[in-house]
Amino acid sequence: MRSNLALGMLSASLMSALAAVPAEALTITTSANCTLAEAIDSANTNTAVGGCTTGAAGRDRIVVALNETLSAANNGVNGLPVVIEDLIITAVGNPRTISRDFTVGTPNFRFLEIGTSNTPANVTISNMLLQNGRVNGPVNVFGLGGPGGGCIFLRNGGLKIEDSVIQECAAEGDDNPAGNGGNASGGAIYAAAGTIEIRNSSIVLNHAYGGDATAAGFAGGAGEGGAIKASGLASFVVEDSTFSSNFAIGGAGVSTAGVAGGGALFLINSTGSIDVSSFSANGVSGGAASSGDSALGTGGAVSLSGVTLTMTDVDLLQNVANGGGSATARGGYASGGALHVSASTLTC
Repeated sequence: MRSNLALGMLSASLMSALAAVPAEALTITTSANCTLAEAIDSANTNTAVGGCTTGAAGRDRIVVALNETLSAANNGVNGLPVVIEDLIITAVGNPRTISRDFTVGTPNFRFLEIGTSNTPANVTISNMLLQNGRVNGPVNVFGLGGPGGGCIFLRNGGLKIEDSVIQECAAEGDDNPAGNGGNASGGAIYAAAGTIEIRNSSIVLNHAYGGDATAAGFAGGAGEGGAIKASGLASFVVEDSTFSSNFAIGGAGVSTAGVAGGGALFLINSTGSIDVSSFSANGVSGGAASSGDSALGTGGAVSLSGVTLTMTDVDLLQNVANGGGSATARGGYASGGALHVSASTLTC
């Protein structure tokens, strides 16, 4: 009786665990007749788009067989369709590249937006190189930039990066001749909610650059998270990964310059861990004010606010925090060449 009961409990537990794993519906392979954008549309709509295989309900798997160079936005500031169903984007064998065209005149756009305010999506990116995504933030009376994320904007759901490289992506706040400069958030990735996992990957040469305020009485835009800015994450996990040569820079101002935080990572109100990883040659620089006090720079590598984080076997090498210079008033102060920790619990 006990054996049968135990078996029944095990079976129920196994069935529950299997039910929790998203089903992988089918594989869509890109080709000359099936672009990556069409493949994502096929997966989103569970229909055949262009020359792609029909998508199906569940977590489809897109195999990127050809390098993709994007020269125009697909929707808004996104170079590819917004992902609204769970998805794997991967390459078999050699890594494949998704790149924004380097040609002068190519408009600014990021690659992916994940989820909508009402629909979460979980995306895995594996064995890929994402390069040269760029998003610029419009300005308004409050000086707020766009959502950020030069390569990826995680709006709602989960993002997993495996065996991949994200490089040369940028979030840039717009300059403003009559108000505050635009803020810039997450040169490579901006996450507003959900979960992030980064494993065996490199995030390098990305930047977040606040916009300049060229009129007196206004503030330069903030630059936060040269590689990643994330807020309100239920889980943030980095393992066996490298963050190198990422920068966050505050915008210049006349009276007030923009602050800068987290040369590689700016993490707010989240819980997570970073293991067996390195942060090297990242930096922040507060903006300079031509006729006022210049701005602060915090966390050359990592800036934490309201965060519970465990770091194990993490190297922090040659990261720099600079305050903005000033010829007429006070220069900005700098805090934490490697780490800046505010109202957080950090265990090393």
